[in-house]
This record gives sequence, structure tokens and C-alpha cells, in this order.
Amino acid sequence: MARYEQTAQQQLTISAARQNLRQLSIIRNIALGGQLLALLFFSQIQNIGLPVTILSVILACYALVIGITWWRSFQTPAITELEFFGHLLMDILFFTALLYFSGGASNPFISYYLVPISIAATTLPTRYTWSVALLSLGAYSWLLANYHPIPALSPMSGHEHHHDSSNNLHIMGMWCNFAVSALLITYFVTRM
Repeated sequence: MARYEQTAQQQLTISAARQNLRQLSIIRNIALGGQLLALLFFSQIQNIGLPVTILSVILACYALVIGITWWRSFQTPAITELEFFGHLLMDILFFTALLYFSGGASNPFISYYLVPISIAATTLPTRYTWSVALLSLGAYSWLLANYHPIPALSPMSGHEHHHDSSNNLHIMGMWCNFAVSALLITYFVTRM
């Protein structure tokens, strides 16, 4: 009887992991659609100087990852917590690449890093969730100083644009807000 209960519990875990990976694929498709629409709008309708070719290649690679992920969610080998964690790291990597070429921390979509943190907090053990939170915070911090500047997104001081957004109080305030939000989500959601 105990063996049957253990097998049933393993089946539920496998089913949940598979469902989580499918849900992640849907979230990725929504994000990809939004990113494609933003790229189209800000390159064709209101051109703000985005590096369209580079961003298109990154989005094409991301679309390929989404397709592979969807396919993987129907395959026989069990989806482990480590594998799901790897998928979230892949999202952080792609998102960081997109942000690098679209204004870095001055891009208004920088707070999207909270999405993988929230997903990790609700689906993965605490150690993975803290890793996702710290890596997201690290990527955000890196993007404060390392990015391809987009003048339309650059913080303004007076009438001049400044590439060094680390001196801009608004950008630093956004970073502090993100750090507090990421830590609160990670700490409290994992405990719930």
C-alpha cells in the first residue's frame, strides 16, 4: 500500500512538473508576442533607434526555445526541478540579452524579472527560488551600467541625455523597488 501511495505521489509530481512546463511555455509565448509587437511598434511606427536585426535574432532564438520547451513537455522522461530551474535561467538570460540591446535598466519592462522569480517561488524549492531571485537581481544590477543606449529611453537630467544611469535617482529608485519586491516575493511566497 505504501509503495502504491509513493507511486501515486510521484505521478502527481510528474504531472505537476509537466503542467508547469506547459504553463511556462504559454507565459513565454505571451511575452514573445509582446516583445515582437514592441519591436514592430518601436522600429516601424515610432522608431526609437532599436538594433532591429540583433533583437530579431534574439527573439527568433527565444521562439525556438519556446518550441523545444513545448515539445519537451510532452516527452516521457520526467521533468525535474533542476530542469525547470534551468528553463527559468534561460528566460533570465534571454531577457537580459533583450534588455542589453534596448536601453538596459532604463527600459520600462525591466520589472519583468519579477515573473521568473514569482514562478520559481510558486513551483520550486527555496534554494532554486533564491538562486533565481539573486540572478535576476544581479542581471538587473549589471544592466545599470552595461547596455546599448537608446536615447529615447535614456534618463534625462535637465536637457541632456546621460549614458550613466547609475547616477540617475529614478533608475536607482526603480532598482531599490525591484530589489525589495524580489526579496519579499522570494521570502514570503516560498513560505506560503
